[in-house]
Amino acid sequence: MNVPIPPIFLYEVDYSFYEVMDGLQRLTAIYDFYTGAFELEGLEYWQELNGRKYQDLPEQVRRGIDRRYLSSIILLQETAKSNDEAEFLKQIVFERLNSGGEKLTPQETRNALHNGKFNQLCIKLGQNPLFRKMWKLPLESESEKLLEDERYRKMEEVELVLRFFAYRHIDEFRGMTVEKFLDDYLKQANHYPDQTREQLEILFNETIEVVYDIFGESAFLLPPIGKAYKSPTKTIYDAMMQAFARNIENKEKLIRQAKIIKQNLYVKPKLSAHRTDKSIFDGRYTGSNAVQKRIDFYHQFLQDYIS
Repeated sequence: MNVPIPPIFLYEVDYSFYEVMDGLQRLTAIYDFYTGAFELEGLEYWQELNGRKYQDLPEQVRRGIDRRYLSSIILLQETAKSNDEAEFLKQIVFERLNSGGEKLTPQETRNALHNGKFNQLCIKLGQNPLFRKMWKLPLESESEKLLEDERYRKMEEVELVLRFFAYRHIDEFRGMTVEKFLDDYLKQANHYPDQTREQLEILFNETIEVVYDIFGESAFLLPPIGKAYKSPTKTIYDAMMQAFARNIENKEKLIRQAKIIKQNLYVKPKLSAHRTDKSIFDGRYTGSNAVQKRIDFYHQFLQDYIS
């Protein structure tokens, strides 16, 4: 099937800002251009067209735009016998179509295949300024830095938010890869009612707030056993966020003791008891048992400051 689109001719126009794997933002940009939402800019050779909207272009140029086509593939619902099979077919086709060029990250694929209300919530929460500071990510207001940041382009902050919610159901993780666990959770979470999404949004923001109030931008660093670390890791993030979320009703009590909690986190006797167990802080151990041990470590540590 062929759908008429304008030429990206405007070959000189940089559409990388709109690029997402399912093409939604690219198509939106094209639609916006057609409806006069923005003007052309930055053209080197057809400089006389700079500053013009679609309706202001010469008729001959508009005709050239209208003759362009975008190939598309439509999978009919009848192709699959069930919803599960339909999802599987969609994923297979998507991965094959995108097998050329640069390989997509798992989160880019999720964003394309399962872009429901919960996925949009994860995108929104990824803009939390405290969260971004702890992960050393540019803020949303720093547009130039964002476009240059490889992690932002790969939607890593969105996956981090998704991980927080998914690991609340760590018992369902057993026997799966992390990628499949996150895939399955997102598909289910996209069907959550509005009230559930609102409650989870509050939980994420409150958890980020208390963690930041206590650890600041040094949150999610590996324990300084032998050397000091400067970069946050998923190994600590996943477990620490779960432990604080479980104790969020005591956030004010924890914040009041922020200084002593930060000082004692990795010098209490509990830490030395785990030094011979590599799975406790070794990022190579990503299975549910290892993650649960780390969650338990932080949870038990916090009890001293709650009771």
